[in-house]
Amino acid sequence: MPHSLNDKTVTWVDNGLFVDFAIACAKDFGKTNYFSPWVSSFPLSNSLLPGDGFDNVTRLKWLFDEIKQSDLLVFPDVYFGDVQVFLQDMGKRVWGGRRGEFLELYRQSSKEIMSAHGLPVAPFEVVTGLDSLRSFLKSNPRTWVKISLTRGDMETWFSESYDLSETYIDGLEFRLGAKAKIMRFICEESIPKDPDQPCIETGYDGYSIDGQFPKNGFFGFEIKDKGYIIKCLPYDDLPPQVRQVNDALSPWLKQKQYRGFFSTEIRITSDNKPYCIDPCCRCGSPPNEIYQELVSNWSEILWSGADGTLVEPKFTHSFGVEVLIHSPRASKEWVPIRFPEEIRPYVKLRNHTRIHNLDYFVPQPPSELPEIGAVLGVGDSLDQAIQHLKDNAAQIKAYDLDIQLDSIDDALNEIEKAKQFGISL
Repeated sequence: MPHSLNDKTVTWVDNGLFVDFAIACAKDFGKTNYFSPWVSSFPLSNSLLPGDGFDNVTRLKWLFDEIKQSDLLVFPDVYFGDVQVFLQDMGKRVWGGRRGEFLELYRQSSKEIMSAHGLPVAPFEVVTGLDSLRSFLKSNPRTWVKISLTRGDMETWFSESYDLSETYIDGLEFRLGAKAKIMRFICEESIPKDPDQPCIETGYDGYSIDGQFPKNGFFGFEIKDKGYIIKCLPYDDLPPQVRQVNDALSPWLKQKQYRGFFSTEIRITSDNKPYCIDPCCRCGSPPNEIYQELVSNWSEILWSGADGTLVEPKFTHSFGVEVLIHSPRASKEWVPIRFPEEIRPYVKLRNHTRIHNLDYFVPQPPSELPEIGAVLGVGDSLDQAIQHLKDNAAQIKAYDLDIQLDSIDDALNEIEKAKQFGISL
């Protein structure tokens, strides 16, 4: 770690999800600021609370008051690409995807970019308006439905058949209002099309600096919205399909001066083709929560990477496991959580604030997601990491929490399934 970071100020610019990453790195900097947007015509005090109440982090109300004093600006999430480019043009040191975030935000363009760089792309069609969506789904079962840019309007969902999706679409029409007539939907054929055909889902997790990837990285298996098992290993030991996607996108990332967190969700079919169904141009969640604690030199990685120099990660353990924490109250209510100080590094909360020494998840409408954070386990074997996670989970106290421990078995099943494709953890 360069000694000079002790005299540096870092400012994290986020949307509330990655407060604990800023906290994890704060020990290495002279000062750590945290900012998330809160202004509207009628702002809510809840929006000012993520990042507030911590001894080693200063929650900002006004971002640009601190820009001149900031030596490093870290953007772990999307939607700030224009700000990053502006700050870079000012001569500031910026960690983030810059305009490369469009690879995630604009789904049709993303598919065109991947196809132009030689990657297979699932058949898709863009339809405008809910009436057109209804017609399309009636004749196209097993379709994934996505939108670009405004994921608060609708998360990606799967239509097994129109009759099973009809009531959801009715509710969506009500929520969208007049926008339902003009909303553009990306309708993507399921990979594989035949549900009886073998397929596994995996991907890359880590970071890229101008299209370069570190010689050591992460590889794992996710149970969607439930948990993740991850292993630290040399980059050359990643499945060839994962490296194929990175290699194909590398020139485009270099062109965009992409210097930030990067993940891919890849479906590998029986013919070994890698379909990158969703590039993630930010901290993936999961697994960013677990790789916060699997790497000891994040501050150096961020500092140097923002200036275009790739620094290798220094691993603390070989394996990590995380399980998401759910609460049915999270969409509208505060969720207080208590856990011992010694396991604090292994409990990561979204929209995290602390008041009178008690930790809280603070609801941030309009989000209605039940995930409020994650509990982690690390070890030099998978069994050690799983046991560490279970020990930590047993010490978390809160009302009406669901810690999805069953996802560990689901992930282990995926690991076994992957062996059929010649892929092992």
